[in-house]
Amino acid sequence: MAEDYAPTGRLIEIDGRQVHAHQEGSGPDVILLHGAGGNTRDFTFDLLDRLSADFRVTAFDRPGLGHTDPLHPNGESPEEKEEVMEEERRRMGLGKEVMVGN
Repeated sequence: MAEDYAPTGRLIEIDGRQVHAHQEGSGPDVILLHGAGGNTRDFTFDLLDRLSADFRVTAFDRPGLGHTDPLHPNGESPEEKEEVMEEERRRMGLGKEVMVGN
């Protein structure tokens, strides 16, 4: 449960909804995107630390998971998730990036 663990990064408000992003390091941008049922903690145990020595690494909680609010009670379409991701990237000033997903 997300309420059992404090957010490890920034909370950003987008269209009245809370979005969670964890960012470390500097350099070229790398975005880590967790799989279904996951959250940013999937990456903060090991991978993020190893990458952040050479890159600015950002992990987002997808809508409805971790500390990011859902868009709808019954889930979001892939297109809606993409719109949220684009706004997150813009607000955090991310440039051309490599996206890594699991």
